[in-house]
Amino acid sequence: MPAKVGYLRKRAENFCKGLKRAVQSLSPRKRRKVSETDKENEPAKASTSPSDISILPDVFLALPPLLPAIFPRAIFTPYGSYFHQNTQPDVPVVNSMPSDHDTPAFQKAAAADPAAQDVESRGTSKGYKDPKVDPFIKHRLESMHIFLNQYTDPRSKTYGHWGASVLQTAVGLARGRHCVRTVCKLARQYIHDREILPINPYGEWKDSLLIDEDLAADINLHLQEIGNHITSEKLVQYLSQPEVMAKHGITKKISVSHGRAVLGGQKRPIFRWTERRNVVCERDTK
Repeated sequence: MPAKVGYLRKRAENFCKGLKRAVQSLSPRKRRKVSETDKENEPAKASTSPSDISILPDVFLALPPLLPAIFPRAIFTPYGSYFHQNTQPDVPVVNSMPSDHDTPAFQKAAAADPAAQDVESRGTSKGYKDPKVDPFIKHRLESMHIFLNQYTDPRSKTYGHWGASVLQTAVGLARGRHCVRTVCKLARQYIHDREILPINPYGEWKDSLLIDEDLAADINLHLQEIGNHITSEKLVQYLSQPEVMAKHGITKKISVSHGRAVLGGQKRPIFRWTERRNVVCERDTK
């Protein structure tokens, strides 16, 4: 029994700390409403004053009836926290997601929502027309459209709240925090310039670095400066320089074997270990 009382007392102390922070964030109008609720619940003996809150273990167990008066709607999420619906204009809204300082303007988000629907539009003519949207982009379009609807539709419970809207979107899609970050990034980019990010990356993981013509030109220039002392190690050192990585968007350092493949690749080699046959033939015939 003493162990149980100690456990309840510890829970009561933690609850008191959270309750103090919650009451301090309330507006004067809401504080008056909470005080009136406390007077109606005298047996609970719970004071909601921010400076003096003392709750015994037995009173702590009797507090759930008071919670609706303090927190209008508390929705617990699988992410370990909760957010409150703004049912009254003067009650601050606490989002479970961290506040985004670069949240787009509400008017721009409202204008981007119908524009997102028009991306897949095929016109009004009869017959089937391919919208040229692959499943990868289609899934992200639908996620972004659901999120903007949650954020801009007055009927939504998370209307006007960026973090709460994207969290509810991820929950509806049965996704996690990575989905939250991805949808936020897509929505911000689309609201800013009406472009869909990212482009479908399927089939691009094994592309050579030489697809970038600027990078290929810089590598050729560097190899010309080296002269006859070309090695894959020197190429790796060149591509590992911070300024080169930042210029061409290289995020990881390449290996020596990768550098060797870049130098003598079969598809687009930039360095030949032997002379071309036509050059050798022309020189021998002279």
